[in-house]
Amino acid sequence: MKKLIILFLLFYFFNNPAYSKETIIFSIDEEIYTSIDIENKINYLLLVKKIQKNNESSDNFFSEAKNNLIEEELLSKFIENRNITIAKQDIDQTYNNLISYLANNKEENFLKLLDKYDLKLDYIYKQISKEISKQIVKQILLNDVEIEDNKINDLKYNELLEVRINNITLYKENISLEEYEYQKKEIINQSQKNIEFKNKINNLIDNKFNISFYINKWININNIQENLKKLIYKTNEKEYLTFENNNLFYYFEVIEKKYPDINIYFTFIQINSNSKEKLKDLLNNKEICTNKFIQNINLKNDYEAILYNDKNKKDLNKQVFSKLNKTKDNVLISSNNNNTLIYICDIKYNDDELQNYIIENHYEKEINILYKDLIKDLKIKFNFISY
Repeated sequence: MKKLIILFLLFYFFNNPAYSKETIIFSIDEEIYTSIDIENKINYLLLVKKIQKNNESSDNFFSEAKNNLIEEELLSKFIENRNITIAKQDIDQTYNNLISYLANNKEENFLKLLDKYDLKLDYIYKQISKEISKQIVKQILLNDVEIEDNKINDLKYNELLEVRINNITLYKENISLEEYEYQKKEIINQSQKNIEFKNKINNLIDNKFNISFYINKWININNIQENLKKLIYKTNEKEYLTFENNNLFYYFEVIEKKYPDINIYFTFIQINSNSKEKLKDLLNNKEICTNKFIQNINLKNDYEAILYNDKNKKDLNKQVFSKLNKTKDNVLISSNNNNTLIYICDIKYNDDELQNYIIENHYEKEINILYKDLIKDLKIKFNFISY
């Protein structure tokens, strides 16, 4: 009977002028999915990836859109069969996050974006539900993964930093001290030039520099020696640092930093003053985060202090707060005669949320294997047919 329905739909699409440009791509049970569904999915991917919509970009995303759509529809049926409902609160929160990410918290601008990408608001809400469904399924799959508690219980938020870097390591051995100093100076000079990192490496290799290197490498902060770790914490994205230890000289370009994508809440004090030195002196005050300290400091003409409680890191200046990852971390910002000290008093996050993040990342390979197996099973269960 299902085959007859599919054949009828095929005949209808191919012979109805209104659908002459629409192609059937696949079916799940008795439901047909067409090129229009793929087009909507492509437009959504371009929207969330902030890529301009044109024919070339649409063609590039066809396969990704098709695969995503197939998985989403199968998982939606899986969730439906288990009688799992998605909380309206989760949908609304995800919708607000999307507006924040794409339109700087301005819904009016977000709706204009939807028009630009030929998307309807009800489609966005359906898409959000499907993406939440996918996360629910991955949580279900986690139950089938054997978790080693000792791998996750002792890890803290700031210890989970992943850094994408370019690196040059200069070796002192096998060259004279004079040559070593010359090569070190030249590596630093290269960093001042506005050329791609690959070209910097080629220049050094052509001149037979005593180096090793890697490009665009992701590393975990825990795999770095302690002195270098402290420098990386304090280095912004798109900045470089140098570090010398024993017989080695290191040059690092920090391309990107990635912390656990969970909600982190900072309590911090912001103190403004005309004097940079006076602000530095305040760091020795053990009561710096107390109300008594703030009241006293505001009585003085040279200072203005404000205590901010439980501010979500995602809402704070990324360039400033990317350097601040644990209590007592601080940064001094100076511009002309204006100086501002920001000092972290407390950091809060949900332990369960962090643990889920750690589990998903530590056991990503195992979860992906289970996920792929599930998709295969669902294709059989829900009569998936590709055309």
